[in-house]
Amino acid sequence: MAIRSPPRLDWAPGDSGLVSYRDRLVQLHDADGRARRELASERIYDVRFREDGRIIVLDDRGSITFKRDGELVEQTHFRIDANRLPIAASMSGDGDRYVALSEGEVFAVQLGGARPERIWTLHAQSFGVLLGERTQSAKVGIEMSPDGRLVAIGYTQSSRAWIVIELATDQFLQRSTVKLEEKRPVMPYGMRPMPNQPGRANAPQLFAFDQTGTRIAHAVPDAVPSWGVTRLDVEDRDLVKSVPGGANAVALDRGGQLAAYAYARPPEGARGRLRIDYLSPEPTGNATVDIIDSLSIEPALADIVALAFSRDSRQLACLASSGAIEIVPTP
Repeated sequence: MAIRSPPRLDWAPGDSGLVSYRDRLVQLHDADGRARRELASERIYDVRFREDGRIIVLDDRGSITFKRDGELVEQTHFRIDANRLPIAASMSGDGDRYVALSEGEVFAVQLGGARPERIWTLHAQSFGVLLGERTQSAKVGIEMSPDGRLVAIGYTQSSRAWIVIELATDQFLQRSTVKLEEKRPVMPYGMRPMPNQPGRANAPQLFAFDQTGTRIAHAVPDAVPSWGVTRLDVEDRDLVKSVPGGANAVALDRGGQLAAYAYARPPEGARGRLRIDYLSPEPTGNATVDIIDSLSIEPALADIVALAFSRDSRQLACLASSGAIEIVPTP
């Protein structure tokens, strides 16, 4: 099965540049989004800018480390399972561990030391998580928190569900489920249903953590409402679905007070395809984070496949499927 990790954008320390991954290609960009150098073009899973300015690329053979300017430092080769490549993977912010999805299995790997080591495996049945077989696993979404403590898993059977698990304790911090509508529109003979319609889970769910793993933003590519941003330090089964479905990308700033969602077309009532939510910094008794204000912007890009807030939260980088980057000042 082909690797299908979602595209990634990540800002350099000091917001001095960007690194992007999409369609098997990793590129280094300047702070204005202009491409400077191609770093890798293999079967890529993820890419991150570390705090020391080095760039870590995770691919199907191992990991590659580059200096801030793109100069190669080292390349390591390893395979946790030589007979089965993961479908997707997501690294921690410093690139020292990652979570991977293979056919019907989710596991975490610690890098460094003498050899990479599997440190956690999802016991799906004990959590009531149904990953399914090969075709169903292709619709599972995973994301590791920047500090490497947490893993978010989104999955679909007869319902759209997600769970956040703390690796050290193997306990869930938050989870929710929504029943998918079974009703299908009646289509003329010979026509197929349009993608992203209610009741159809067409692609994996998308997640974005804040820097400390206290809040998580959630997006669904289907036309069903999303849970928006959720606190992970409060257990709450009555989460509010406050954000329109159909998003192709999601981002949360480091402080967890700004969330962004990119759509193929403006959601109902919105003026643009890019939505930015201003979130309440105050904790409440509810896990759903209150939205103080929300605005929409129409970007110049034809489409958006990845988003990333700058480290100072003053800019939002948008990545198109073509590789072009648009920098939007945070209003």
